[in-house]
Amino acid sequence: MGHPERKHRPLPSEITHDFRGPIRGITDYLQRNAKPSDVVAITYGDLPIKFYNHLRVVGGLTGEDLTPGRSADWIIMRKHVTCVKDLKVGKYLHHNVDWKSYTPITIDAPEHHLREPGGSGRAPLREQHHRGQGRHPETDRG
Repeated sequence: MGHPERKHRPLPSEITHDFRGPIRGITDYLQRNAKPSDVVAITYGDLPIKFYNHLRVVGGLTGEDLTPGRSADWIIMRKHVTCVKDLKVGKYLHHNVDWKSYTPITIDAPEHHLREPGGSGRAPLREQHHRGQGRHPETDRG
């Protein structure tokens, strides 16, 4: 029967092709660009990022200490607020991160931006940020 507000039937491509949403976009980008020692702070969606990337991830809905998020290598501020917990994470990051140290990066996935420190923005995800010393992850993997 489908969702009551959905006014059309599923397109064949929705059934036969993989959907690359925000979590897939974040995961793919971090797999290509993050170092194993990098720390990721995210407002929600932390568990799939932890599972697929094996990175240190703080924030999300797990209630972990957010202190490492203040200097995380990657900060992902999701576009939508899903509950009070991710709202609190977003507020904490907004008020406690030195945003001048980060550069926005937009990735090809619905919803978000990545920021990479010292680098130029590249990559559509809403507020994803990366900290670095003049290194751009897509061009300099050193």
